[in-house]
Amino acid sequence: MGCISSKPAVLEAPVIAEKAAASPGVEVEKPGVEVPASGGREDSSQLLVVLNEVILPEDEDVRWESLNSYNILDTVPISMITFVDKDRVWLKSVQGLSGFTEVDRRCSICAWALLSRHPEALVIPDLRLDIRFKDYPIVTGWPHARSYAAAPLVTSGGQRLGTL
Repeated sequence: MGCISSKPAVLEAPVIAEKAAASPGVEVEKPGVEVPASGGREDSSQLLVVLNEVILPEDEDVRWESLNSYNILDTVPISMITFVDKDRVWLKSVQGLSGFTEVDRRCSICAWALLSRHPEALVIPDLRLDIRFKDYPIVTGWPHARSYAAAPLVTSGGQRLGTL
């Protein structure tokens, strides 16, 4: 299922104040932002500090228009991150389904998203009309799921571990 809460999010600027003074080899370009003097390369001892700054990509306007074109913000009441075990689907993070922690793998839509025939995402507009899922308990009973969309969580080695 999607990953967006039904409540509008309130975004606050990040405040990181663990290291306020510039380190040797670090130039301060703007107040509160340290930039490595090595042409943008960082090593593990350098820390980028951002105080009251909102970091935006260069194409923020295009990104924002693209996000809005999907009409998804503040629309999905249920979201989760799942991991598919041998016999169960464990819900690592759940929004909108209090009390749900796992589902039998035999009755899980998430398990279908692990199949290679769904390379990028599994989208089912109406679960009640899909022969695979119309009799699943989450469709016929609480929470009365009606649609489903998930992308597999894939390791760098190509193994599908769960879904988002």
